[in-house]
Amino acid sequence: MLHRRPIHLWYWVFHFIRSMILRADKFSELTLGLAMRSASIVLIVLLSIATLTVGICAASDGSAHPASQTHGGLKFFTSTTDGGSAEADSLKPPEFYHAKGSRFWRSTLEMVGFNLIMTMYGKYIMNPEDHGFDVSFDTIKENLKNGFEWDDNSFSANNFRHPYQGSLYFGGARANGYDFYQSSMFAFAGSWLFEYTGEAHHPSVNDWINTAVGGITLGEGLYRLSDMVIDNTATGSGRTWRELGGLAISPMRGLNRMITGEAFEVHANPPDRFPGFFGGNLRFGMRTLGEDNLWTSASSKIFVAFDLVYDNPFEVTGGKPFDHFRFGMSINFNNRPHGVGVMESEGMIYAADVNKTETTHHILGAFLHFDYLDNEAYTYGGQSLSASFLSRFKASEKFHAVTSLHLQGIILGATKSDYFNLSGREYDYGPGLGYKVGAEFWMDRWEFLSLWHQGHWIHSINGNKADHWVNLTRAKIEFPIKGFIGGGIDYVLYIADRDYEDFPDVHARDPEIRLYFMWKDNIWNDD
Repeated sequence: MLHRRPIHLWYWVFHFIRSMILRADKFSELTLGLAMRSASIVLIVLLSIATLTVGICAASDGSAHPASQTHGGLKFFTSTTDGGSAEADSLKPPEFYHAKGSRFWRSTLEMVGFNLIMTMYGKYIMNPEDHGFDVSFDTIKENLKNGFEWDDNSFSANNFRHPYQGSLYFGGARANGYDFYQSSMFAFAGSWLFEYTGEAHHPSVNDWINTAVGGITLGEGLYRLSDMVIDNTATGSGRTWRELGGLAISPMRGLNRMITGEAFEVHANPPDRFPGFFGGNLRFGMRTLGEDNLWTSASSKIFVAFDLVYDNPFEVTGGKPFDHFRFGMSINFNNRPHGVGVMESEGMIYAADVNKTETTHHILGAFLHFDYLDNEAYTYGGQSLSASFLSRFKASEKFHAVTSLHLQGIILGATKSDYFNLSGREYDYGPGLGYKVGAEFWMDRWEFLSLWHQGHWIHSINGNKADHWVNLTRAKIEFPIKGFIGGGIDYVLYIADRDYEDFPDVHARDPEIRLYFMWKDNIWNDD
């Protein structure tokens, strides 16, 4: 028999939203449902990153979790489906809620509805005096006739906000049961549809690429993280917090769980809910950035950053896309032009073993990369695909090292421009090539030393005629203090050479050092 958790007020609120969407027969009813969904998403996204920790660590009453496992101080609750009991076998599987006959139409309706909300928001709230969202049949016809061009939006709008928008298209399809590759098509389709029918001005090719490709990279990572927070077997307040946490991390998934009823019913968890390894850290400290060197024109500012590592790439070869990925973000206070200084994500699409012994392990794979760096010294955003070679060397039971080499084909990159150009932007766009090489050294499950260098070459095809060579070198030392508390020193050197056809070339060298305290935990799911 299927057991339901105690009914809360928020259940009735979201159940009403769900009913409005499922039973709407008129366009006005559908619009109301979409508007209510949008309002719900905005409110939930305002939850802080602490929701992720609360969601993972929150414990429901003991009866909801008959067994639990603790790894590295963070509790993994074992689903009631992990056993072979009759009660476990009676729970509905997650696939029950994704009927193949309806998931395409639901995904498409959500994609169109989300674009409608974006257009209405732009027209009536964001900037009512701007006619860029005065969409009509004439503007759509003109867009289809004119085709793609390049836009003049800010760096953060094009390289940060658009990829997040794409993650919502992707996440909506994933939440409706589509796999990684199928959901990727929805990211491209949703972005194309918005460019041609959601705005009055001509469609932007850079928006289409950034929204789709960046949305895929961010969307799959966020979907996987929400899996760790959500527990379909939980009840009571623990279930409520987990659902809210999952909604904050992957909004379209949380929304679809309300529509299908998954958010309100006790049912089985997916078998791959937790990775074999999960590492995370939260850092808080001071960053000092200089010109040419640290002791001239230097300024010190506060920063908060976190990094997440999902599973060990050497243990998931031959698996599914993003069985291993990394995600990192840095909030820089008093940063120009806004607080988000870094957002990076890379996911392993596929990898195969090359050679494996007791002391060494080499793998060859393909990775998808999303890069966004924007501070006073360094501006770079890009979507790239890489051929990658990773190696692990084990010297003893406690000490090992990991090296990696990524050879990148940059689909579209953006970087700072020093001179005015007709695009109206302060940065240039173009394809290019790149590489990233690094080494990590571990002692007793603690990464104490990290060395990285990455370089990108961007050939500008929109903006100033130029070739941009941007490089980043970093050396990071971290050490434990007590328990999960540690400290660290991170040295970063930004070097850029911008070779212009019509203007003098520019060379920039900007070092940065970060001193910080950190909370760090690495969890091995050994069972």
